Amino acid sequence: MKTRKLLRITVLTMSLVMLSCSGDDGKDGMDGIDGVNGTNGTNGQDGANGTNGIGFEELTKYGHATLQLNGNRPDGVTIDYSTIFKFTQTNGETYSSNILYMEKDVVLQFTRFYSSPDDYFNGNFIHFYIQISNFGETTQAINYSEVQVQGHPVIGTDNKYFILDDLYESNTNGTSEIEYTDFNFNPEDNHLTFNYSFFVDASANDSTHPLHVKGSADVYLLEEVQ
Repeated sequence: MKTRKLLRITVLTMSLVMLSCSGDDGKDGMDGIDGVNGTNGTNGQDGANGTNGIGFEELTKYGHATLQLNGNRPDGVTIDYSTIFKFTQTNGETYSSNILYMEKDVVLQFTRFYSSPDDYFNGNFIHFYIQISNFGETTQAINYSEVQVQGHPVIGTDNKYFILDDLYESNTNGTSEIEYTDFNFNPEDNHLTFNYSFFVDASANDSTHPLHVKGSADVYLLEEVQ
């Protein structure tokens, strides 16, 4: 009898001890710091440049002309612009690069397009007409010349533009004398090179401001055999 009573007292005591040791759960700890993102991989090497398309060499092999403009565009913003016209018309009936022999003078004329020429859709070009007396002699002189810029958009760094569509005749109608320097023509292969420069009054060009026009040419002219 005493043994059972002692056993009950022991079990009760152990239960009380266990209950007294089981307190409330503590608060959750702070979140850990996020891990650092890994570094990006390095860019791969650029691919090789593509080749020119079919017909590019035929359109550009007869040389080019450059155009530089200094002045102001119609809204008054300063112009400091340069570009290259390097494409030649390849239609044999309308070659835009040739030599004309007149009675006493020789005319060197050529046209270069801003992009691939098209008879119907592309009117963006520069054209030179240079009439020379005593051609090939020590007394050779340019007695008339004109420069035409047709349908060319002069685009600024702010992506605003105006269209230059003017014909400039040397020393005529607001155009100063067109000065040619380093003028050379090789009759063996019809290779023509020169620099040019002239000024245009505000009323005589599409910028509506005084304009300084200059540039260079390095072209091969074509001569039809009769």
